[in-house]
Amino acid sequence: MSNLSEKFKRYVGYCGDYCPTCEWHTGKIRESARNLLEVLGRRLELKFIAEKYGTCNYEELHRALKWLSSEIYCRGGNCRAGDGWTDCPIRKCCVTKGIDFCFQCPEFPCKTLTEHELFGERCIKKLEEIRDEGLENWVKRNYG
Repeated sequence: MSNLSEKFKRYVGYCGDYCPTCEWHTGKIRESARNLLEVLGRRLELKFIAEKYGTCNYEELHRALKWLSSEIYCRGGNCRAGDGWTDCPIRKCCVTKGIDFCFQCPEFPCKTLTEHELFGERCIKKLEEIRDEGLENWVKRNYG
């Protein structure tokens, strides 16, 4: 892989996700959850409505928002740098096999990609595009 490709590779996960557009990477999920927690703290009627009309489990909502507002999956790196979902089956497989992307595996697309609820056709399409176009061309075409 060329030096230019190495530069781009640090922004693209093993699955083909482009990290700078990910809401975990940008902190948007964390910030949105913090904003919602602030609103919940100010708008006490939300708890009343949730409990009176059974619209949602308010305590579960609050607990989920607290977790989302404090959990840091990504510190600005990517899965290659140890950020992201530590139990990601795609990352584990690629690291074990010593490959940069799933499409480099002779089993591509494998059962993990085709049957896992988080991956599927979305990831397969991106990985095929990266394979066919080359990493830097794919990044430039999709993200400028």
